[in-house]
Amino acid sequence: MILVYHHIARHKSNDENTVSVDTFRQHIQYLIENKYVAVNMLDYDPDDEKQIVLTFDDGYKDVLNALPILKRYNLPFHVFVIGDWIGKDWAINETDIAKIIKSGGFIEWHTKTHPDLMQCNAKQLIQEMQVPNELKKLAPNHFNCVAYPYWKHNKDVIECAKKYFKMARSGNGNGIKNNKFAMEAKKITESTTFDDKIVKYVEMAVPTWPCNFRCQYCYVGQHCTDAERARVQKFEYTPEQMANALSKKRLGGTAIMNFCANGETLILPQNVEHIKAILGAGHFVMVVTNMTQTKVLKDLCELPDEWRERLFLKCSFHWMELKRLGLLEQFADNVNMCWNAGISFTVEITPHDELVPEIDEIKRFSMERFGALPHITVARDENNQFERLTKYSVDKYNKIWEQFDSDLFQFKSQMWGKKIHDFCYVGDWGYSVNIADGNIFRCSSCGHIGNVFQDKKLPHKPACNKCPFLHCYNAHGWIGLGGMLPNVESPTYAQMRDRVRTDGTHWIHPRMRHVFEGKISDNNLKYSRIKKFLAKLLR
Repeated sequence: MILVYHHIARHKSNDENTVSVDTFRQHIQYLIENKYVAVNMLDYDPDDEKQIVLTFDDGYKDVLNALPILKRYNLPFHVFVIGDWIGKDWAINETDIAKIIKSGGFIEWHTKTHPDLMQCNAKQLIQEMQVPNELKKLAPNHFNCVAYPYWKHNKDVIECAKKYFKMARSGNGNGIKNNKFAMEAKKITESTTFDDKIVKYVEMAVPTWPCNFRCQYCYVGQHCTDAERARVQKFEYTPEQMANALSKKRLGGTAIMNFCANGETLILPQNVEHIKAILGAGHFVMVVTNMTQTKVLKDLCELPDEWRERLFLKCSFHWMELKRLGLLEQFADNVNMCWNAGISFTVEITPHDELVPEIDEIKRFSMERFGALPHITVARDENNQFERLTKYSVDKYNKIWEQFDSDLFQFKSQMWGKKIHDFCYVGDWGYSVNIADGNIFRCSSCGHIGNVFQDKKLPHKPACNKCPFLHCYNAHGWIGLGGMLPNVESPTYAQMRDRVRTDGTHWIHPRMRHVFEGKISDNNLKYSRIKKFLAKLLR
């Protein structure tokens, strides 16, 4: 991975672009101890998970604070300078450039003035990309790479970069892994963790019913009155109390927490504070949303970079209602706004019979606006033991929706109607928490086992093999992400949620994608036969 630092300060700072010298030293020590190898950017192989490239953007004066550490370990590194900044009070000068080269560093280009290159015309692009001859003389055989300001690039920017450089680097999420003129990179901050070891999956149940849509297939609408849908339950505890009750210390490590309201797709303004509190506690957060609340989404886009890296939006693509209300473009604009801000997303459709005539139009719109087809879930009949909600036979239903080539749909269809008899770790490796009152359930379907606010210790009470339902309708979460049934094979959560777009970028940004490519079961100890037996007795 390519690591991007900005300021290296002598002391810690609240500035998200600043990393202290002590933290930088810890980062380097961690990477070395864990067998990572620093390489020159021109030698970088993005498929080698143990290779790193150390880069520093903008050419700030305090990059000199990193030199003794880099020199001690004999590490190659790259400093991307802004031409017009060189010699300014806050930036490196010609003497500093000589020191950097002597310490094993390479001087690279970060454009002349640091503009948004996508807004430049052809003449401006050339002016920004060309390195002045006096700088080339100052650092012969350097300036092989360019870093795009604000990570932004398009076809014209890339073509211009190819004329002057051997490689180009983008940034968080906007890069393309194997495109050497838009290389993916990871921004590093004071709070960056290189080893995101996830030990819990927590469903954060938001007990509110409001929704601005009236989808006929909605599982809430199947049994909820209009009066109930207008009700907002009182939250007994503050977001800060919730974050403290679900701290890393209490959970035994980092968790992925999924916020989903009874109303399913509407984020209430007060819930944004819960999301912020959990992100502030260092966890990863997923949010189910219909992407129509632009003000709320803009609030999320203004979170610190490091928080946005740990945020994932499940964008419920309610085509018929979006179309009826004239919100299709707003939905797409909001999805792309969040992605451009570094927030990962997936677009998901609930398949229903009335949607079948619209499939071709949905495909066209999705390819144009999201660069890929949406994923497909399975609609369930709340009034008929969670059977498929369709008039079609299973074979016909599958044939219709398999054309979207969605691993999510394939896995949920495979698990539909399968009674669970395996030992299930839900209740230990993960559970469902009502964020209004703190009550804990083994999953969203069964088994009250405690309260996050009232209990001294969080529970470890697995569900064993007595699931009361015909199948696990949240199998993609509990099994695909959580691995709660270790003997059941499933795609990774990344396979069920991510898409590669037509331009080679991913819906899910690198850090979140790395987490989704594993399973929570990988970071927990499985029970012995005796412990399983005792768990069944004490259930």
